[in-house]
Amino acid sequence: MGTQTKTGNIIVRLIKEEQKGDKSCFKVDTEHDFDRSFLAQKGIWALWGKDKELENYVCLNVGKSVDVGREILYDMSCLTYVSEPDEAELPYINQFGEGCGFNWNTGETQECLYPFLAQKYDDLIFVFAYDGTDETNASMTRHEIEIAHDYHSLYWRNGKVFENQKFEDFQIDEVKQFKEIEKIQECFRKKKK
Repeated sequence: MGTQTKTGNIIVRLIKEEQKGDKSCFKVDTEHDFDRSFLAQKGIWALWGKDKELENYVCLNVGKSVDVGREILYDMSCLTYVSEPDEAELPYINQFGEGCGFNWNTGETQECLYPFLAQKYDDLIFVFAYDGTDETNASMTRHEIEIAHDYHSLYWRNGKVFENQKFEDFQIDEVKQFKEIEKIQECFRKKKK
């Protein structure tokens, strides 16, 4: 029995159920419940989302981890149980030099980003984008950068903090959008190591 790749599989899908003040209540889609097989799985994940005004899913964030499942569980808790901070100091600027419309505090990137995403998006899907089982950290970083650039991940930062937005001499790729979840899955299944 050979090993089957999990690349392109949905880790979990969250659908906004209701809004209670500054907290969003998400339910886990029963068809795409949290997949425990991603616990202790090394690789790259991609978060896709859409809101009531968008017909298509857009790539929101990309990340690499030695334990994709546990990182996603933490991100899910930030989406549900953490409120946006009252006094965030720094404008959040993505890796492409674009302002993202909210502020964050040093040392609280996920704790500021995910509550913001919870307010803005109604349908969130974490997808396993790349199997990093036999990859070095440098190779994983290269693949994370490629995926984030290929899909113009709107809130992705490669560990670097931008202090100012970039406007001059900056070419922005078209944001890739997908109407169906299956199309998102296909784009990662086609990607070769």
